Amino acid sequence: MIRLKLFGFPIQIHKFFWLLCLTIGFSRFISGDTELIMIPVLVVIVFITMLWHELGHAFARRKYGVDSKIVLGDLSTIGGAVSGFCAGEANFTKRQVVKVAMTGPLYNLIIVALVFPLKYTPLLEYPHAEPMWELVWLSNLAWAIFNIAPVLPLDGGQIYRVARIGRGPLIVPLVGLLLSILIAILGAITGRYFATVLFGIFIYQNWMIIRKKQYLTY
Repeated sequence: MIRLKLFGFPIQIHKFFWLLCLTIGFSRFISGDTELIMIPVLVVIVFITMLWHELGHAFARRKYGVDSKIVLGDLSTIGGAVSGFCAGEANFTKRQVVKVAMTGPLYNLIIVALVFPLKYTPLLEYPHAEPMWELVWLSNLAWAIFNIAPVLPLDGGQIYRVARIGRGPLIVPLVGLLLSILIAILGAITGRYFATVLFGIFIYQNWMIIRKKQYLTY
């Protein structure tokens, strides 16, 4: 495990996180979307994308007076994110939960807005510059869209969980389970093995939430 600190936030990076990044890289290589030489670059881009996303959550939580730590690639917590999550005791209102959840994808969209116009500049005349910048804005766009899916423990799942409080909370992990199965299958069919691996884990996580009746605490 790698431990570091950034902007006052403790950060833990587990070994599984790097495996996840490599899965993304080789998935794109197998599907023909990325050259083999670009895989190390993609790993770095994915790391920065996910860390930036979690920093968005951390800064939002800090705004509400909550100290947070960022954990990337932790498999030990059922219902916790695999790619990354922002941990720390909090007692947020429903509106605050939504704001904190949406800040992560918003941070990614900010990068998209800043980087996408670069494709029309002379900066991309350098070797491998165009695919690199394309990976930056595409990974941030994909991560923003990916995280608004109504699947626990993603941001969209957290928002959906808050929306269902007092109105049949079982539906939240059930929808997450069914949607994860669908996306995992589609990922395998289309060669997007990263989606298959990640949503395969979400299948397990949502199933355990249902089995242990953890949705009753929502």
